[in-house]
Amino acid sequence: MKFKVIFIVFNVIIVLSFLFIFFMPYFLLGWEYTRVFWAGNWPLAAVFVAIIVGLNAYFVSNWKLFGLLEAEDWKGLTVYLERLVFARKKIRSQFVRILINTYVVLSVPEKITELEGFLRSERPKMVPAFAVQFGIPRLLRNDPEEMQEYYGEMKGTRGCADVEWISWTYAFALMLQKKNDEAQEHLLSLCGSTRNPVLSVITLYLLDSFANRDGNVKSVVDSGRDRIKKKYSHDTFSREIEKNKTNIQVLVLSRLIQDAADWVFDKEKAA
Repeated sequence: MKFKVIFIVFNVIIVLSFLFIFFMPYFLLGWEYTRVFWAGNWPLAAVFVAIIVGLNAYFVSNWKLFGLLEAEDWKGLTVYLERLVFARKKIRSQFVRILINTYVVLSVPEKITELEGFLRSERPKMVPAFAVQFGIPRLLRNDPEEMQEYYGEMKGTRGCADVEWISWTYAFALMLQKKNDEAQEHLLSLCGSTRNPVLSVITLYLLDSFANRDGNVKSVVDSGRDRIKKKYSHDTFSREIEKNKTNIQVLVLSRLIQDAADWVFDKEKAA
């Protein structure tokens, strides 16, 4: 219902705006000037009409998709998108992203793996754009060797999206395999480059495991914690976590991220 209301309101606003622009010369200078003006500037009106038609065509062509989203009919949405993507091979980024999110809502990570395999076969260049999302089943399986292989491949792939999160998870996979020197190197590099506060905190949290054996790491961790605590309180940092939850990996790692946040702000909480 909300979608239909938005669609109607949008069209009313666009049409009224067009009519206002079209008749403005008439209100200011009269009909004769209006006729002359639009005779010489008709392409402007044509472009405006084309935009209206194009936007409406987009809404109409995706009417069922928006309706299913509004109704939160996740199973129906899955069936609809799978038919578009797998059967009709309408492989668009929008469809793939929504389908992955729907699989997450329905807790069917194996379907994400199936979708990844399909894209590797049909649209291999699209896979890096969804590197984080396609890594989720591997995170949930908690197989360090598989994680290292996948994230190692992705972090070296051109066009990889969210490369910092990919690098962090690669280092995490190394830590799970006790490849501490290599993991430490990657985490230190990431700690010095990322500007994402949530990623900074969980990077420092992992690095803290190496603080007792390396004075340089301890210095980096201590200064990093101080920097975060000067900029955020525990509550304001919690809001940063919420902002980052558009990233599926943040949702999957929510327990670890919360533990890391509590670790950073422990002195403040105790006070």
